[in-house]
Amino acid sequence: MSIHPIDILLLWALGFDRASFLFGVIMETSTIWGLGGLVIGAGTVGGLWLWFQRSPEITVVHDKTSEKIQDVIIQLTDLDLVKPVCSPEFIEKNTDLLCREMFCRMQQRGIDAKSGAIECEAISNVSNKKAIRKFCKHPIPESERACLEFFDRRI
Repeated sequence: MSIHPIDILLLWALGFDRASFLFGVIMETSTIWGLGGLVIGAGTVGGLWLWFQRSPEITVVHDKTSEKIQDVIIQLTDLDLVKPVCSPEFIEKNTDLLCREMFCRMQQRGIDAKSGAIECEAISNVSNKKAIRKFCKHPIPESERACLEFFDRRI
């Protein structure tokens, strides 16, 4: 169905000066504005719906620092470090205090630490006391007591 230009002139002559012509149908201006708003509103709502339905971009961050820290923890807790001082030959020649202290220090490293600084410090204090007693060993009791008091004041 096509509208001839003469029909449009006839409509204008009859007083339809505010009328508009769309798809072969005469419409008032307010109707055209309403249809235009409906189309724009539906397009906006549809576009926003599609925007919010999209999947978010996932960014994977690789943390090299934590990997290096894990490598250091593994090296510090490696039992190869204490094998020489915990060998039976070393313990027979010396005491087992150095072995205990080193093993304790290794176990306090890392996230899953098995011992704290207090336990390791107690082992170290026993070792130091034994060394002081050995150093201060003297046949004269007064000299030995003076030596022990000197170290007690220093420690």
